[in-house]
Amino acid sequence: IIYIAIVSGIGMASVMFVTNLVTSRVKSSLEENVIHNMRLSTRRIAYEIRQATGFTLTSATDLCLTSPTIGRNPTRIYLSSNRLYLGFGGSCASSTTSYPLTSADVSVTNLSFKDSSAGAAKAIDFTYKISGLNTTGSQEWIYDTTASSSASIR
Repeated sequence: IIYIAIVSGIGMASVMFVTNLVTSRVKSSLEENVIHNMRLSTRRIAYEIRQATGFTLTSATDLCLTSPTIGRNPTRIYLSSNRLYLGFGGSCASSTTSYPLTSADVSVTNLSFKDSSAGAAKAIDFTYKISGLNTTGSQEWIYDTTASSSASIR
């Protein structure tokens, strides 16, 4: 009976260890995905602002940039269905071609653009919250962060 108890204890500890290992891997993967999407989208938005020659804030969540490249004019950065998008051509109200800046595995909320221009220097501050989508239903697997940055038009 003592041997059965020892073997059962070792077996139970092994199962708990493996379960903890799998849970940690999933959490880490979710956090990595959110951070990757945040870095990529923040850098791309800043790049597009720096390349523009002018801008129009059509709303607090919709930025229209004047691009020196004809095929990319205007360049629009906006939020739709909890995803960040980059659109080209058409008008500031609707782009002819749009590409998602964030994956479907994350949700973007609270996007806001703010004109922070001072004198001749045109600048835009932007901020948004990005969250990892919880597909398992487990509360412990939610990860979110807030991104904020500023970029100046050259």
